[in-house]
Amino acid sequence: MIKLTRTALSFIAVLFLSLKGNAQQAIKDPAIWFFESQKGTSKNDYKFIFHVQLLHGWHLFSQQPGDSSLLPPVFQFDGAPEVVVDSPILEHGQLTTKLMEGVDSPVHYYEGRVDFIASVHFKSKQKPKSVTGTYEFQLCNDRMCLPPKKNRFTFDVPE
Repeated sequence: MIKLTRTALSFIAVLFLSLKGNAQQAIKDPAIWFFESQKGTSKNDYKFIFHVQLLHGWHLFSQQPGDSSLLPPVFQFDGAPEVVVDSPILEHGQLTTKLMEGVDSPVHYYEGRVDFIASVHFKSKQKPKSVTGTYEFQLCNDRMCLPPKKNRFTFDVPE
């Protein structure tokens, strides 16, 4: 009887830990990313805009977060050297700067909505129909940070 109880308790403990892990994985992604392409001022210049909408209570660090321990968003474009990204990628949104517990310097982050705007130039006259790459980011709220995510993006190149 004691052996059965221990077995049952072990099973319940494993089940609970498994469900707890699945619940953490089941957190709805607090960020919605969508992409917009705009023709630039000259023939081979374009603006690629990463629009980010964050759920209430979540934030995304600036590309200059204020401390080396924080993970800023990083954007990598495929197709180098033909695809040239003019640095830096601009940020448009309501930037918040404040002190956070455990960080020695002020941190910089966005809540709500933020746009990251990349100005891109194609070296060749024959431009591609689309541009691909990756973006990596980390989302946090006042209690925790989610593991960093790395996703792929595709921008259509307008005529």
